[in-house]
Amino acid sequence: MTSVKSIELFKSHSDKPSVVKMTIPVFIEYLLAMLVGNVDQIMISKYSENCVTAIGNANQVLNLLVLSFTIISTATTILVSQYIGAGQKDKVKTTYTLAVVVNTVFSVFISSVLLFGNDIIFNIMHIEESVKHEFKLYLSIVGGFIFLQGIFTTFSSILKSNAYMKEVMFMSALMNVTNILVNAVLIYGIGPFPKLGILGVAIGTIVGRLCAVVGIIIMYYKKIGVSLSLKNLNPFPTAILKKMLFIGIPSGGESVSYNITQLVTMTLINTFGQDDANAKIYCSMFAMVSWIFASSISQAVQILIGYCIGEKNYDEANDYVKSTLKIAGVVTLIVAIMLRLVSEPLLSFVTTNSNVIQLGKTILAIDIILEFGRSTNITMVRSLQATGDITFPIALGIVSTWTISVGLSFVFGKLLGLGIIGVWIAMTCDECLRAIIFVLRWKTGKWKTKDLIS
Repeated sequence: MTSVKSIELFKSHSDKPSVVKMTIPVFIEYLLAMLVGNVDQIMISKYSENCVTAIGNANQVLNLLVLSFTIISTATTILVSQYIGAGQKDKVKTTYTLAVVVNTVFSVFISSVLLFGNDIIFNIMHIEESVKHEFKLYLSIVGGFIFLQGIFTTFSSILKSNAYMKEVMFMSALMNVTNILVNAVLIYGIGPFPKLGILGVAIGTIVGRLCAVVGIIIMYYKKIGVSLSLKNLNPFPTAILKKMLFIGIPSGGESVSYNITQLVTMTLINTFGQDDANAKIYCSMFAMVSWIFASSISQAVQILIGYCIGEKNYDEANDYVKSTLKIAGVVTLIVAIMLRLVSEPLLSFVTTNSNVIQLGKTILAIDIILEFGRSTNITMVRSLQATGDITFPIALGIVSTWTISVGLSFVFGKLLGLGIIGVWIAMTCDECLRAIIFVLRWKTGKWKTKDLIS
């Protein structure tokens, strides 16, 4: 089936893929993707505490830059889904090629920056000198090949916009299984393979991503089959590129801005000491389980809302948002509470440091409220983006995260001496405030007036 044919599929509510059918593969994909960084940290935690700190800090940088790839991939998902809903076949084909070319060039540039700029990054983040070698080694190797993630993200967005969620899930599984297997062999050394420690973790990440890139390109041609050629960009689609940037820069900007605040916050936490830094790394790792369902269902619904907007079916789009908020909120609360209940054995599995364990238990208690607010934010931001309401989420995101999350983290954590606990309280205030404002924004109905594809 080609994407040109798939444009003709979704003409009524009954024809569209169900939310459940689209969400389950995305949830599994996210769960597996989460394992890439977290499995690295769990496996290396038995090898060296310094390596945990190095990878945790490096992943703050890497995750931020990976999000920059969503500038084009998010725009691709939104535009393609709306073009499909509106039946504009030729623009779908052009958008595919443009997205692949732009994101590939951009991701190669980012790889170069990480490869040659790791000294500057280390100094900016105020990381302890004892982990300098491990930090630079991991960041140079994984960062130098981060363009693989840029390519994977682009093809993933194309497949998802055509409702091929299951196929992307399989490629994510390939990435994670390969990563884990290589880690198991190279961290401690098995058979003829040497004991490489953090170098083994870096190699595992690269090999996993390379396998996934090859696999997802094959899957693209098998399922969609539209030729990716520079001929598709002649004459150059300036109008589509402008729409991509109009959608992508604010949409990606919201995520990038948020993660920059996390980087700044991590830098602040590093000044509290290694126990606070490790507590943050471990709790963030476990907290991902709480919001991963909300992220999964909101991504599936974002595509369905895009189809609805292309068809001018606003009532159906509104129904999708209401039901998603309820489901995501309930599931997130249940998971966050369960994490707190089993927090001691979870933390004891990754560390024997009693101070880190006690800090983590308190953090995960506060995190119950934080994750409910976060699940609402994830749902509402993606829903607003899908309709073309682009500017508001980034404006609110920048103002709230920098003033509330970062500002209060300094006040509570540094000035009041609450350390990592104060930081978590500040982040909770930020998430809950934005959640309320986003819901009120949707209720105004201003999203119905946004137009991307006419």
